[in-house]
Amino acid sequence: MTDERLLSQILKEHLDLKGLTIERLVSTSGIPDRYVKALYEGDYRSLPAAPYVHAYLKRLAALLDLQNELLINAYNAEAAPPRSGLRDLLPTNRFAQAAPLARVSKKTIVLGIIILTLILYLAWGASRLFGIPSLTVTSPENNIDVHTPTIILKGTVSRGDLLTINNNEISVNPDGSFEKEYPLDPGLNTIDFRAKRFLGRTVIVTRSVQYIPSATPNVE
Repeated sequence: MTDERLLSQILKEHLDLKGLTIERLVSTSGIPDRYVKALYEGDYRSLPAAPYVHAYLKRLAALLDLQNELLINAYNAEAAPPRSGLRDLLPTNRFAQAAPLARVSKKTIVLGIIILTLILYLAWGASRLFGIPSLTVTSPENNIDVHTPTIILKGTVSRGDLLTINNNEISVNPDGSFEKEYPLDPGLNTIDFRAKRFLGRTVIVTRSVQYIPSATPNVE
């Protein structure tokens, strides 16, 4: 015949039979006070994992002259989670407590994405304000001799940066390219290309061009 008494009832009855108190049971069993009281009061949520509880119950059974199975079976019958059935609805039944955690997790992920996006945007904006501009001069080459009074200056500069040639501001195409006809003086011409980023650094590229006018034939 199955003993259908609650674990707390069994413990109380046999404590009375032995003339023991909870305090005495704690001291003789070596089980933490809070766990003995939880078993005595049927507060199974305050107990550790089942293997630890089974070990505690075996100690109590030995002290109270009871069979191990009597206490363990009573505990398992009361503490075991309910089985799924036709009326076990998810998540409103035994999984309902997990829903708030899932919502918190989703909010945390969304907040993390927003913060990461903001950081990347600020980093990009800071680069546009405080970074180093890019400047490439494709024409002319450095240290060349020419025999024409003008030369074509070509190159690219990072978009949004200020370009000057010998301190004169030069207009730049939307794609960052530029092209300008530049007059030369006879002899050595030094051409300074400067790209300046707002609140940032300045990049300088220098080209030296030697203009040698063609000889004019004598007319008699």
